[in-house]
Amino acid sequence: MSNLTLHLIHPAWLWLLLLCPVACLHVNWNANLPLPDGMANLTRGTLGHPARRWRLFLAMAILLAALALADFRLSWLEQRQTGNRPDVVCVLDVSGSMEARDWPDSLPPPGDMTLTDAPPSRLELAKDAVSRLCRQDMAEHYALVAFANSPVLVSPLVPQGSWLSSRLSMLQVQQFEDGTAIGEAIACALETLGSSLPGHPACLLLFTDGVDHTADGGLTPEEASLRARQQGVIIHAIGIGGGHGYHPVEIEGGGLVWKAKGETPDFQRLKALSQVTGGHFFLLEEAEKLPGLLGELQNKWPAGNVICPVRQEYALSRVFLLAALVCAMFALASRWSHPVLQG
Repeated sequence: MSNLTLHLIHPAWLWLLLLCPVACLHVNWNANLPLPDGMANLTRGTLGHPARRWRLFLAMAILLAALALADFRLSWLEQRQTGNRPDVVCVLDVSGSMEARDWPDSLPPPGDMTLTDAPPSRLELAKDAVSRLCRQDMAEHYALVAFANSPVLVSPLVPQGSWLSSRLSMLQVQQFEDGTAIGEAIACALETLGSSLPGHPACLLLFTDGVDHTADGGLTPEEASLRARQQGVIIHAIGIGGGHGYHPVEIEGGGLVWKAKGETPDFQRLKALSQVTGGHFFLLEEAEKLPGLLGELQNKWPAGNVICPVRQEYALSRVFLLAALVCAMFALASRWSHPVLQG
C-alpha cells in the first residue's frame, strides 16, 4: 500500500456542521439546574450538567452525519496482477486450394450438383469463423493478414472487431497470385503484433488447409513458429477441410464438373508448428462443426498477467453514519431518561 490520500466527494454537505453549535444552545442557559439528588447545581451555565449532556451527543451526531454525506474516501495504490484480453491477428489462407468444397464420408461425390446446392467452400468456412470471432469481442485489438503466394496486411491492429469482419467480403482468391506461403504469412503477422504493449498477451489464428508451398529460400512454417515462440506469441492453427475435397471446374458450353482435390491436407504439420508456441490445433471440416470449434477455441484463449498499480478506495461514509446513529441513540437516551427532564 502506498500514496495513502483522503478524498472528499460531496463537500457541500459540510454546511451541516453549522448546526452543531445550534444544537448546543439553550434558551435559558444560565438557569439553575438541580442535580438528581436535589443538591445545588455546581456546573451552572455549562454542558457538563447531566441534563444538558444530550445536546452534546446531538451535536456529535450532526457532525458525523455531515461527514457521512460529504463522502470521505481513503485512496491508495496497490500492485496487482491483472489479466488482459490478447491482441489477435487472424491469418487467412486465400490460395486456390481454399476454393475446394468438402463432402462428408457418408455422402457420394457431388456429380452434377450446382454451386448453390454444394457445401460452402473452405474459404467461406474460414471467413465465417473469423467473422464470428471478431463479433464476439474477445480480444483487445484485431488484425487481419491474407496470404497466398505472399502475405498482405489487410488491417493493422484495430479495437473494432466488427469493422475488421466487414473487410472479409473483399477477399477473393482471384486477387492473389496462387501459392501457399505459410511461413511468410506468420512473419507478417508477427510484425503486425510488434505494436503491442510489452507483456501484453498476443495470439495468432492461422486458417488454412495446411498444404505449404514455400518458395526456395523463403521462410518455412517451422522457422516462423520459432520466431513466434521467441516473441511470446501463441499460434492456434485451424485446419480447414476434410479428406473429400472437390474443386468446381467450368466446362465449355456451360455447366460445371467437380474434380477431386489432388493434395491431401497436411494437418500434422499445422499441429506441430502450433505446439511449438504452446498453442493448439483445431480441425474444421464442415459448417455444422463451426460452433463447437469456436467454443473449444475460447477455452484455449490466452490471458496475460501483468503487474501494474491499481488504485483502491475505501468509503468512510458507512463508518461515520454508524457512529452518527450511535450518538443519536445516546442523545435520545440522555434526553428522555434524565429525572430532571422528566418533570
